[in-house]
Amino acid sequence: MIGSEYVWIITDACANLLDWFNATSLLSMNGILGIRRTLPQTDQPRMNEFAKRWKQRFRAQNPTIQKPELNAGALVAYDTAWALAYAIDRLLRQGSFDGGFSATSSSTKILNFKIFDGGEDLLNQILETCFLGLSGPVRISRERDETLECSYDIINVIGNSYKAVGSWTEKGLNISSKHLVHWGGGSRKKPRGWVKPAPGQKLKIAVPWLQGFTQFILVKEDHANAGAQNQIYEITGLSIDVFKSVVKRLDYKLPYELIVDK
Repeated sequence: MIGSEYVWIITDACANLLDWFNATSLLSMNGILGIRRTLPQTDQPRMNEFAKRWKQRFRAQNPTIQKPELNAGALVAYDTAWALAYAIDRLLRQGSFDGGFSATSSSTKILNFKIFDGGEDLLNQILETCFLGLSGPVRISRERDETLECSYDIINVIGNSYKAVGSWTEKGLNISSKHLVHWGGGSRKKPRGWVKPAPGQKLKIAVPWLQGFTQFILVKEDHANAGAQNQIYEITGLSIDVFKSVVKRLDYKLPYELIVDK
């Protein structure tokens, strides 16, 4: 399914790792499209100095990796650690950590754990934290519907490397006219898309039966509607809602069947 007439789109989590793949792995992904958060340009001298120090330490700890590269996800993680450090520092200066721990019972005598009781105070300090990080302005808000100011590069794997063919920002999608997308199989011709299925043929989609993160996928047995031979399942969650919304926006009808994978 990596050949012609197929399209693979990878998410930010996978696209961030492309710099770590060897040439053989990239060649097997030829024609893949992906989105990757754009590296910020807020403070380039500071960024260059940090990248230099990071690469020196990383090479010392991971000598087998030849070309270590920073990505936006790593910078966000770095700034997140600093945001937490700033918040804890303010609590320490206020003396809020004194007596802020309660003992907990343990079945072992080796470890005596304590629980921090100032979670709400720490959260308030985090919400008040605001500084210019390596990933851009860092400000955490309680408002979950607040617009995130970030942009993504649209990248295309070609041969044993990749290049940006466009961008995706809050202003919309922008595809560069300078670069032609290389599709699966090395073709530059746009795939036709979904071919009209034969009567009764459906796209079968495996749905994992997960024990955790039920907000994304939740599978429950539907005993009321179960038949004599086959078990019927009620499948809900954010991932399912997003999938169904995308299917409704397609220019063609896509018959499908969700199959629970235990």
